Amino acid sequence: MGRIKNTIRTFLLAINLLIITNCCFATDDPPLSSSFRGATEFVKDDVSGTMAQTKEVIDDIFYSGTLNPTIANPANDKITNVVSLLVREDMIMYIPSDFTAKVNIKIDYTLVNGTTGSVNSTFLEVTYTKAGGVKYNARQTIKFDQCRKVKVTIIDVPYKSVAWDVWAVLELENRMLRKRDYVFNYDQVLTPSFPGGEIVVDELPITWPANAEIANGKTHIDIEWTWVDEEALEEYKKNNGGTMDFDADLLFRNNSSRVTISANKNTFRITKHLHSNLIHFPELPDIILRLTAR
Repeated sequence: MGRIKNTIRTFLLAINLLIITNCCFATDDPPLSSSFRGATEFVKDDVSGTMAQTKEVIDDIFYSGTLNPTIANPANDKITNVVSLLVREDMIMYIPSDFTAKVNIKIDYTLVNGTTGSVNSTFLEVTYTKAGGVKYNARQTIKFDQCRKVKVTIIDVPYKSVAWDVWAVLELENRMLRKRDYVFNYDQVLTPSFPGGEIVVDELPITWPANAEIANGKTHIDIEWTWVDEEALEEYKKNNGGTMDFDADLLFRNNSSRVTISANKNTFRITKHLHSNLIHFPELPDIILRLTAR
């Protein structure tokens, strides 16, 4: 038992020294979307019948004072903007008859270079047909590029060809897709911990700070580890200004193991099945580990 406790203490020290995260280039950010759904959003119920309904999407990363500096070159961002009227055929809802629906929209936008503009009026139209084998137009889309802000406004009372509420099965979506590069950064440090401070038989659970400490643009985490006998630890150190520190190049050069997991995870269990040279308990050698977010 004493042997296991000593091993845990040395292991903790080694992890605190060697775990760092680095941000390398990433391309796909999560899509942004805002939609009109249902009669209360498609049709404003007032005496005048005028419309004031808007849905806006904004490139939140670019306009964030905290996250903007992580973008390598904002001028090189690739943005695709899509505004679509569509029949929500995935809904569990009975559609009683064929129909046609049409909306008149205004699009206000801000380009990547800061230029603003508007499309004052454009129509989107969909149709639906119940009969089998008959084609219908379940989606109509306007596609454009390089807009960091897009606001869609329904400017007239939408048209529908039937009396029943077709808006319940329709969606007017304002969507933004973004691809960009991020700054390569080695400065962020993560400190690992062991849940409950205990070693489970044939498993070593580890955890690290959740997503709040993992900068935007990182999509995966590499977990890399290697094993060193306690008696050999000093052979993997170098003199750093009078202090003997572990040399990561020596530790990981020839005998490390690595797995890649999603960046939305912050726990993992290292088992003997992931490293063929693991000496089973209680003769567990000291383990050296590092995490890389990318």
